[in-house]
Amino acid sequence: MNHLHKPFFFITLIFLMGISGSAQTNRFALGLEAGPNFTYIRGTDYATKYLQPSIGYSISGIFQYNFNKNFASITRLGFAKKSSKSEGDAVDQSNNIIGKYTVYYNCYAKTAAISIRTYFFSTSRMRYFFDLGIYSDLMNTYNNEIILTINGIAQPNQYDQSHYIISHLGIVGSIGLAYSLTSKIGLTVELQNWFGLINYQTQYSNPITKQDKITTKPNSTGLTMGIYYQFMR
Repeated sequence: MNHLHKPFFFITLIFLMGISGSAQTNRFALGLEAGPNFTYIRGTDYATKYLQPSIGYSISGIFQYNFNKNFASITRLGFAKKSSKSEGDAVDQSNNIIGKYTVYYNCYAKTAAISIRTYFFSTSRMRYFFDLGIYSDLMNTYNNEIILTINGIAQPNQYDQSHYIISHLGIVGSIGLAYSLTSKIGLTVELQNWFGLINYQTQYSNPITKQDKITTKPNSTGLTMGIYYQFMR
């Protein structure tokens, strides 16, 4: 098996094992969540100076296994767009400023995550919680969207698209609340942070001499809303 696929494969395997074990006890919930995110790039001075956060989105299916009333395991399988951008002056061959440019760096990823949820405060309908776990992104498409304005006139958008696969690992944490509509159906609101530990790709400010290596590690913060169905014993 290609080593790039292993993190995603093993988290998916944990998900399937969780379903198998929980089906015998019915102590689980299934749900769906979605929402916007902002991706901040950590790394070398070049990355932090020129790359700014941009809006993306995520959508995930959720499997929850309840150990008891205070602790649960949360498994997510989904899809995410993570974006950053750079802006500046467009110049001609004589280095005269002729307009403005914006480049969006978009990553489209399949995402798998597993975490432990702890409920720390409850009322009759609301339960507050925080999660902590690990995630893997399997990025199969990356593109640059170039928006150019010359002499006040918007130019047609340009796309520089690359197809490749990168396995990416990180830590995911969140805090949120679950609101029970009925004994089986509820809603969630969650503030999440996806802290990347591995570079997206190897880049250099001078690709010919391969000097000044650029590191780009993503840090995505998102707000999600979800709905779940709680299976009863």
